[in-house]
Amino acid sequence: EAEPVEFSRVFRDEEPLVHLDGKNDVRPAQVEVVRWMKADVRDAQGYFDERLLFYLSKGPHQIRLESLAEPMAIGGVTLVSESGAAESYETVRKGWESQGAQEVQGVLTDGILVLQAEEAYEKSDQTLYPVVDQSSPLNQPYDYIKQKLNSIGGTKWQNPGQWISWQVEVPESGFYEIGYRFRQNYVRDITPTRTLYIDGELPFQEADELTFPYNDNWTVQTAGGETPYLFYLEEGPHTITLEVDLGEVADSLMLAMESLRALNEANWELLTIIGNEPDLYRDYNFDEYCPGVLQVFQEQAKQLEEIANQWIEMTGKQDSNVAQIQLLVYQLNEMWEDPDTIAGLYLSFKDNVSNFANLIMNASQQPVALDYLFLAEPGAELPRANASFFSSVKYGFLKFLATFFNDYNTLSDPSEAQPDAQPVRVWIGNGLSGGRDQAIELNTLASQDFTSKTGIPVRLEIVPPANILTATVAGEGPDVALQVSG
Repeated sequence: EAEPVEFSRVFRDEEPLVHLDGKNDVRPAQVEVVRWMKADVRDAQGYFDERLLFYLSKGPHQIRLESLAEPMAIGGVTLVSESGAAESYETVRKGWESQGAQEVQGVLTDGILVLQAEEAYEKSDQTLYPVVDQSSPLNQPYDYIKQKLNSIGGTKWQNPGQWISWQVEVPESGFYEIGYRFRQNYVRDITPTRTLYIDGELPFQEADELTFPYNDNWTVQTAGGETPYLFYLEEGPHTITLEVDLGEVADSLMLAMESLRALNEANWELLTIIGNEPDLYRDYNFDEYCPGVLQVFQEQAKQLEEIANQWIEMTGKQDSNVAQIQLLVYQLNEMWEDPDTIAGLYLSFKDNVSNFANLIMNASQQPVALDYLFLAEPGAELPRANASFFSSVKYGFLKFLATFFNDYNTLSDPSEAQPDAQPVRVWIGNGLSGGRDQAIELNTLASQDFTSKTGIPVRLEIVPPANILTATVAGEGPDVALQVSG
């Protein structure tokens, strides 16, 4: 775990997110924040969510950091004595109450202070940019015609160690609830978890694993669920950070990675003997030439069986992941009990090991999409998570009507903002080599980089490739045509 140690970078939106009435939002560019930071040496894979502990004997030692990727400046290295785990919620709360801390009442409008998740303060990756979500009319902000940046996260926020932070101005010192409106319709069998930090510190032990259960719809939930945790916040500015954490699945994944390494080494040893295409009619004498491989098969069959049982206990059911592990267990048992079957099962064994590696990778990804976070006075009524049936029907009907009047093929029309300017007219083909996703990215680059620097507006339109040639011959073609054949 000390070999791939990672030190997080910091990114921010280049400009504050601004919602323009009647227009599509433009995604802000991400810029790196260069500043000094303090960081513990931690496991980059996320199997150990606390700092790594190193045993040092008395006397002189040499500590060396070897660069594997990316530049970094080091201002100092500090040795700290082992600190115990964070105190429990009850202990922390009683400690604050003994100092006179009380629950706040009547300081927030309707008892709620909303923080728009897309307006993040800082983030660990430049891919954690605001995105558009029109799945619910209760998304803030929402427009049934225009594209509004109203959420953040999803599959871009799923790897251990990724974090997003928000700033909040607390009006009065006291106990608050912290909650969020989220959507987790990505993974069913595993419950994604996040670690919550306030001003860079873990407030109490239970904040280390906040869960986000599966639901097709949006969910409004406080940290702590039905029995919300109370967080003591002093009056003034604070930073709230949510970091991806593996949670209860970490132990199983750690054992799975050990098994995968052992099986890969066994696979390489077998490859040196039988090659890529084993001869089914040859006696390879595996028990004589590679007895270590048979021992690995026996040991890993037992360990994988243990992993499968842990998975069943954790998820409460025998899902496809468990079935895949049990298939590999059955094959390993068959090969070590009867080595003569190895040649015939070798190609299937390689495929099963590859599938097992994919299973580990998928299980370590824990995506969650956020619409907003909020501070709440204890006992305050929480916002509604999903629109009513009639509201959904209303906005669905309005979206349907808008399709008859809204030009979805024109992604940017600078004539409204710059009526006297002559824009560059760009057509992008919507064939197999390109489409709306590519056009949206190109439009973002044009507005952020080209137009902002040159002052030249761009009118970007999506057009079927077959129309470009005939329009050009008729003198109605664009200035620039992209993603079309020569």
